[in-house]
This record gives sequence, structure tokens and C-alpha cells, in this order.
Amino acid sequence: GASFYNSDYGQFGSPVNPCGDPPAGSGGAEVTSTSQGGAFRSQNLGAAGYGQAAYGGKILRVNPLTGAALPDNPLYGSQVLGADRIVAAGFRNPYRFTIRPGTNELWVGDVGWSQSEEIDRIPNATLGVQNFGWPCYEGAGVQPAYAGLSSNTCEAFYTGGTPPTATPYYEYAHADQVVPGEGCASGSSSITGIAFYAGGSYPGSYTGALFFGDYSRNCIW
Repeated sequence: GASFYNSDYGQFGSPVNPCGDPPAGSGGAEVTSTSQGGAFRSQNLGAAGYGQAAYGGKILRVNPLTGAALPDNPLYGSQVLGADRIVAAGFRNPYRFTIRPGTNELWVGDVGWSQSEEIDRIPNATLGVQNFGWPCYEGAGVQPAYAGLSSNTCEAFYTGGTPPTATPYYEYAHADQVVPGEGCASGSSSITGIAFYAGGSYPGSYTGALFFGDYSRNCIW
């Protein structure tokens, strides 16, 4: 829902801001300080010009038979249509996730932009909406392109008013190898697979381990 090539606060498209994000609405010129469009949708838990909650950059928890929010979700009862499904926010592209066997832990592979890939851990999705900070942060560090927009959303993070509630469990920079000396190329990166190994043909030391893959690097760790 946002440009891959540029810092996107809803200024692109035809008409401009085609998704109607606030405060400018469809066709309106967004201002960097107040916009909730583009990548900032991942921080918007309320109505986003659609008459319902914005789902970009979120993880939802629903009844698999009906699609309705579960009654122990942290935003259950919200007056914003659809917000009761949201259990985590502030992701760029949580392309794959898995549940650790025997637990309520959700482990998320979030594809980064220009700096780093991250693995995020949500210990229990019912205990409050966890926010991982995108686009104000990429990995644990500040995202400089979006920080330069002087967005009210990011400034609230940076000044300590509303800090992210969660940081990556693990991250690797695009410029670095995951394991020093390995044969996997660095540079272009996209974490695109994540799963716990329940046991089988690999040595016993791998049982219970978390495997993750990177499509761009063509490697699994």
C-alpha cells in the first residue's frame, strides 16, 4: 500500500491519495506533518478514509469460520469498524508468520525497505496491540527517510510521547551477512519464509529451532 521507491505519505496516485487517507481525503494534497496515508497507514488504528480501520501493516486475529474479531482481542468493542480485529501494528510487510508449537507466541518475518529485515515476536496477541514502529523505525533503528518528513506520528515516537511497544527479536542489515563468512550474498534482502522445526531427519539440536529464509539472498538459516 505504499511506494517501494520513495517515502510515501499519500502523495502519489491518480487521483492523488486514491485510498482517501486522512486528513486530505481522495484527491487532496497531504501534508507530511499530518498525513496518515501511504506508509503511515501502518500506524493508523482508526478510520482511514474508508469508513473502517486501516489494515495496512497490521496483523489481524479473527474467528476462522466467520472472519469476526475474537472477543479477547485487545481492541474488541472498539467503535471504529474493523479495529477489533487488529492485534499488532507498525509492520512494513509481514509477509509470513508462524505460531511456536505449544505456545501462543506469534513469530513474524517482516520484509524491510532499505536497511534491514526483522523477525518480530508477539508473546500473546490478547494482551494489547503491539506496535513495531514502521515507517518511523526500520528494525530497531530510526528510518531516516521517514524521519526527515517531520511527521507528527514519528515525532511522537522520537520525543518519547508514544514509543513503539515492541522491537525486533532479531534483525539483519541488508549490507551484512547473517552468519560471518557464509556464502550467502548480502545487499538485496527479503525475509520470505519462517517456520519452527518439529523434528525429523535433521540432527536433534535443530528440534524446536526457528528456520527463516530470504528470497533475495537465496538462503535459509
